[in-house]
Parts: sequence; structure tokens; C-alpha cells
Amino acid sequence: MPHRSLASGLSWPRRSPKTVAVRILSVLPVLALLGAGCAKTSDVGRLEEEATGVATRYKPRLDDLSRRLDKLMTRDKLIADTVSGHPLASRRLFDMRAMLEQLKNEVSTSPGAIVSASKLGPTDLIRLTDHMDEQLRDGVRRVNDEIDALDSWISIAETQPHTSAPPAPDAPKLN
Repeated sequence: MPHRSLASGLSWPRRSPKTVAVRILSVLPVLALLGAGCAKTSDVGRLEEEATGVATRYKPRLDDLSRRLDKLMTRDKLIADTVSGHPLASRRLFDMRAMLEQLKNEVSTSPGAIVSASKLGPTDLIRLTDHMDEQLRDGVRRVNDEIDALDSWISIAETQPHTSAPPAPDAPKLN
């Protein structure tokens, strides 16, 4: 390997551009890992706050839906003996109660899930936050749509003569 000399008398081996590129590329993954490791500790705190914020943001909405559902179930009991189609509506109300309880359970257990995910790293914490947000958003939308449909049905049933009522609404189609 030919040597180049420096003005001070030192020399170093001449390397081809290909060798230099290979050495630089071999160092990049190490630098990326070091950089990711440094960012990891500072990101976890922010990601934990974000995940907690998702759960906290849905809690008042779930409480509101629970109150609406309670009022609707009370109204439903008043028309139970006088309206045809009532068993289907009642079953749907109980299904929505179960779904709402499942969503509330997801919110109440989220602190433990957040701690577990943060121990695994930022990627798992991001995945958990996205999953929670999607589940809660879709669940709240579905429960709200069902409550709206059943509220309309009960309102119509309350105004009808006691012998018949409009057919219970079909369940909304999910994508």
C-alpha cells in the first residue's frame, strides 16, 4: 500500500474511496444506536404523559355516555310492557352497557399498561397509545351511535299508542 507523507514527516496508508465508504457505513449503525439510546430516556416520559392523556381525555366522555345510558334504560323500563319490539331494544341497551364497561375498564387499567409498556421502550409505548386511542375512539363512537338510535326509537315508542311501536332500529354497520 503506497504511503502519503505529511509535512511533519508522518505518513498514513492510502485508502481507496470504497474502503473509506465501507468504514463510514460500518460506524453509522453504532452511532444510530447510541443516538437512539440517548433519546430513549427523554422520550419515555413524554410518551407516558401522552398515553395517560389519551386515557384521561376519554374518561369524561365515558361518564357522560354512562349517564345517558342510565336515563335511557330507565325510560326503556317504563315502556317495557306496552311496546312490541322492546326485547330487542333492551338487549341492545344491555350490550351497550357491557361495551361501555369494557371501555371504562380499559381506561382504569391504562396506568398499569403504560408502566409495563414504558419498561419495554418507546416503541411499545407508542404502540399502546395508538391502540388505546383507536379502541376508545371507535368504542365511544359506536356506543354513542347506538344510544342515539335507541333514544330515537324510545322517543317514538313513547308517543305511539300502547299497542304497537316502530320496529327497533337495526344495529349500525361497522366498516
